Amino acid sequence: LVRMMVAQIFSMIMNEDSHDGLHIQFFIDEFENIGKLQNIVKMVKMDNDSNTGITLMIQSVEWTYDLYGNVFNTIATNCHSMVFMGSQNISTILYVQHWIGMTRMLINSHIFKYSIREHTMTEEKLKNMPKNMCIVIQHGKQAILDKKISPVQ
Repeated sequence: LVRMMVAQIFSMIMNEDSHDGLHIQFFIDEFENIGKLQNIVKMVKMDNDSNTGITLMIQSVEWTYDLYGNVFNTIATNCHSMVFMGSQNISTILYVQHWIGMTRMLINSHIFKYSIREHTMTEEKLKNMPKNMCIVIQHGKQAILDKKISPVQ
């Protein structure tokens, strides 16, 4: 039912010339559980061409790849943003770690100076991320570790 609703809404938006200046942002939680959206690539590419945006909540990259195959790479790179809510799944953690990126650390010792590149967040930190925290990944911006909001607040 949710899959049909999302597809209908996008179909309506794709057929509209304008949104009366409104920005429409979709937050798709349980993305891997709503079933395969047939026009998802068209939907996320529309994200770049119109005043709409899609934010995916990432919980299991494996399930999503099972559903969409390598098309998921196109989906992820065209979405406005992704939110990692936490996971114990190593594939998902490595995927998020890749999107977060690397950082350069300068090491000063009494004998010499050197710099090393390391992941901004280790696998262990991602695995043990507090339940009230999430990571927001927006294209072209540095990832943000932020508090989750409650829909009832």
